[in-house]
Amino acid sequence: MKRYLLALVALLATTILPAQRQQTPSALLFEESTWDFGKFDEAGGPVSHTFKFKNTSASPVVIERVVTSCGCTTPEYSRQPVRPGQESQITITYNPDGRPGRFSREVNIITGGGKSRNTLTIKGVVNPRPRTIADDYAYDLGHGLRADTSHKGFGYVAQGTTKSVVVEIANESAATIALGYDWEAQSGLLKVAMPSSLEPEQRAQITLTYDLTATEHYGELSDRLRLKIDGKRAIIALSASGTGIDKFPDNIRGVKVARFGLSPAFYNFGKVSRDMDLTTTITIVNQGDADLIIRSVEPRKHISTDLVAGTVVPARGERKFKVTLVIDESDGGDVFGTLTIVANDPERPMREIRLSAEVL
Repeated sequence: MKRYLLALVALLATTILPAQRQQTPSALLFEESTWDFGKFDEAGGPVSHTFKFKNTSASPVVIERVVTSCGCTTPEYSRQPVRPGQESQITITYNPDGRPGRFSREVNIITGGGKSRNTLTIKGVVNPRPRTIADDYAYDLGHGLRADTSHKGFGYVAQGTTKSVVVEIANESAATIALGYDWEAQSGLLKVAMPSSLEPEQRAQITLTYDLTATEHYGELSDRLRLKIDGKRAIIALSASGTGIDKFPDNIRGVKVARFGLSPAFYNFGKVSRDMDLTTTITIVNQGDADLIIRSVEPRKHISTDLVAGTVVPARGERKFKVTLVIDESDGGDVFGTLTIVANDPERPMREIRLSAEVL
């Protein structure tokens, strides 16, 4: 046992000592290794500090490379050898643009054939620049109006309920603007509430609400409207989307429910010619204790199916149906199609089937 311990100690010595030899003391002696810029304004632009050092060795030293921890930190230094006893310097510049708050960045100076390193640290606190309307509202709708988005996704909207989201808008012009809108695609289920005008630099909200209290709707919810600013059409349309599903109990513990599964959910036909029948069989699997009811079946482009809304799959049962990838005359290369199905599974009410092929 003692021989094994001695052998282990010898092995560790042979592995640790070379690693220790890899890092050698640096010949560069810096007057300081840390600089605190304190508090300064983001709007003031980049700040710099110059670190001075001396070559304390008996041989010339070259700064081989400088490694920074962030692209916001830029070093500037001479590539010429620093003679023994000679002094030189390295200037570190920090760009605060888009980086408000406290920061600390390391800068590593590599010398001695990569075996020696000096580490410098800069730190400080950046006071954020005053935010403009353009900073907070990325979408320019034209004619002085800006918005924080051009699309709002509602996710699931339950039957018998309403769900609202807001779009933030602002007038960046120097004049009062009148607001209105026209529908480009309308489901009849989306309500829009918005101010009729905005004062200069005024910020406000457009409230979009899907209302399923009076109308039953399963599956895709989709609307698109075009805002009007002083009677002029906005450059970008505003759209909304969601999915209508069943209203499920808040707590389903102890309640018999359906569990919606598909096999397969993805099928690739591989390389095909236009005259091939690209039909496959999909199996709906209900692993729950209640009947699974198909609420909506929505084939997208390139898809057809014999599955229909209202189909019932009994508890612990299965149901097979066919899905076809439809190839048009103009199609070539990779072709994809999607079928969206909504059912009464409280855990995962919406599922997608994707078909693909490479048309030769």
